[in-house]
Amino acid sequence: MKKAVLITVVCLMVLMLGSMASAHELWIEVEHMPVADELRVDVSWGHIRDFYDPANVETFSLFVRYPNGQTEELELEAAGVQGRAFVVPQEEGEYVFWAVRAPGTYTPGDGITRLSVQLAKTVFVVGDGPATSTEPTDLFFEIIPDADINSITTGTFSGQALLEGEPVADATVSAYGPDEAIVESETAADGTFSVDLSTPGTWLVKVSFETDEGSTVEGTDYEKTGRTTTLVVEIPGEEAVAATAPAAQEAPAANDGSTTNMILAFIVGVLLGGAVSLFFASKKSNA
Repeated sequence: MKKAVLITVVCLMVLMLGSMASAHELWIEVEHMPVADELRVDVSWGHIRDFYDPANVETFSLFVRYPNGQTEELELEAAGVQGRAFVVPQEEGEYVFWAVRAPGTYTPGDGITRLSVQLAKTVFVVGDGPATSTEPTDLFFEIIPDADINSITTGTFSGQALLEGEPVADATVSAYGPDEAIVESETAADGTFSVDLSTPGTWLVKVSFETDEGSTVEGTDYEKTGRTTTLVVEIPGEEAVAATAPAAQEAPAANDGSTTNMILAFIVGVLLGGAVSLFFASKKSNA
């Protein structure tokens, strides 16, 4: 009986750690810094609101499309757990930002090595200038909203997933919102989808799919390729403004992700140590 308890505890810990490893995605958040009158653009890797992994800015590429249609690659610097860049807005309109993380391999619990391709996009509105968020960017896998970002309110959010300009069918759609809200859907044959963003605040809309494409990257063979793209959507509302105002004054602390992982590692160590002690104590008593 005690041996069964030990096996159960170990299995639960493996599943817990595996679920954390599979939860990563790339996302972008933008904040207007009024004193310097500039936009601070943060590129993050981890799981929004749950944990941040330290950013290796050398693996990130960040771009912006200005309201006049011109595009530019931005220089990233390390800022705690994030990659960070600054843009001084010269004109009113929608500033569309997108980021790409260098593909890397990972092997989850099923033992199949995969190539992970992560992309992200967000839109920041300055004044009343041109709205271009419904137009594709140079991002090869992206979410295109049906309506201008500035016009989105509480309710149904509709969009289309495009891979190199072509619709992506049967892809998984997940939306992560305030108060741990999660909404899921999938894309239709033409790549369109709808999700109910019923709570004001910040939502991360994510589209992902996997294919049986294998090859070798940096000396590692992989059998499948997973692609994930995100879009941060702000749903306006008085409650959302009040809830996010304090957090908007500073970026997440540099140890957000590491602290969470340290706590998890401590709990796992205690559980594992107790289970092992229980097992050997039982074995000794039976001897």
